[in-house]
Amino acid sequence: MAKLPADVRRNQLIEVAIAVASSEGIAAATTRRVAAEAGVAVGVVHYCFGTKELLMREVIRAIVNEILEASIDAPREGDSLRSYLSRAADAYCVAITRNHEKRRLTFELTTYTVRTDSARELGRMQYECYFEAARRFFVRAAEATGTAWIVSVETLARMLVAMSEGMALVWLVDRKTDEMRKVLATFVDQLLALATEAPDQQISTSADMLIEYGER
Repeated sequence: MAKLPADVRRNQLIEVAIAVASSEGIAAATTRRVAAEAGVAVGVVHYCFGTKELLMREVIRAIVNEILEASIDAPREGDSLRSYLSRAADAYCVAITRNHEKRRLTFELTTYTVRTDSARELGRMQYECYFEAARRFFVRAAEATGTAWIVSVETLARMLVAMSEGMALVWLVDRKTDEMRKVLATFVDQLLALATEAPDQQISTSADMLIEYGER
C-alpha cells in the first residue's frame, strides 16, 4: 500500500465510497468495502473518517459541490435576468442527464439520513448546502442584472430547491428531458414575475447580502 498524504488519501476514499454507493447503493458502502476497493486496511478508513456517518458526510459534501459547480454559471456581461435564469435552467438539465447516477445517489443519501437516527444531521447539512447555494444564486442574479426580488431570498431559495429536487426525481423515473425543459422554462417565467427593477441602493444591498451568505 503506497503511503499518501492524509488529504489525498481522504479524497481517494471519498471517491471510492461515491463509486460504490452510486453503483450498488448506500448499504454497500461500508467502511470495510471502501477499504477493500481502495486497497487499504479498514483501519485506514477509520483513521481518516472514524465512522461511516462521517464518511457519508464527506460523500454528501463532495457530490453536492460537484452538482452545484456543474449547474450554476457566473453571470455574463449584458445578461438580462431572463437570459441568466434560462442559462442556469439549461445547465441544470445537462447536470442531471450527464450525472444521473450521482443525482440518484443524492436521493438515496437523503433517505439514508431520514431512516438513520445517527445520520439525521447529515440530511440537514445536505439541504442547507442546497439552500445556501440557492440564496447565493438569487442574490447574484439580482446584483448582476439590476433587479430586485419582491419576495425574500429565503423564500426563493426554498422554492428553487423544492422545484429542482422534485424535477430531478421525476426525470430519474420517466427520463422525459423535453418535458423537464418545458417545466423549467415555465418556472423561469414564474421567477421573472417575482422580480422588479432595482434602485441603485438595492443593488448595493444585494452585494452586501452576497458577502453575508458567503461568511455563514
